[in-house]
Amino acid sequence: AMFTVSRAAAVISSFLRLQVLQEDGAFATPSSQSLETPITMVCTNVERVSTGFQWLKKFPEFHFVAEEEPVFRDAERGVVKCPVEGGAFIVMPTAQPVIGEEALFWASAK
Repeated sequence: AMFTVSRAAAVISSFLRLQVLQEDGAFATPSSQSLETPITMVCTNVERVSTGFQWLKKFPEFHFVAEEEPVFRDAERGVVKCPVEGGAFIVMPTAQPVIGEEALFWASAK
């Protein structure tokens, strides 16, 4: 039982050392000024995987692409560009393309 208590104390101490502290030693909480305003997105279009699908580069989740920026290619359409006026965020880009399934969703900020 002593090992369990000392192990628990060590884990809690390690956790507390990782927390941000105020100058007086109190735990810091983020101020409203330090938090970014959330972006509300609306998914307007979906792209489906077709024969020959290939990303032109690796796009991370929620990456913003400009209108007409090339994103992927496939055998049917060739190079596919962002169709959304003003650009869009790429939502859920597929890591393992399967023909007929979603390749990505285009999302616009409200």
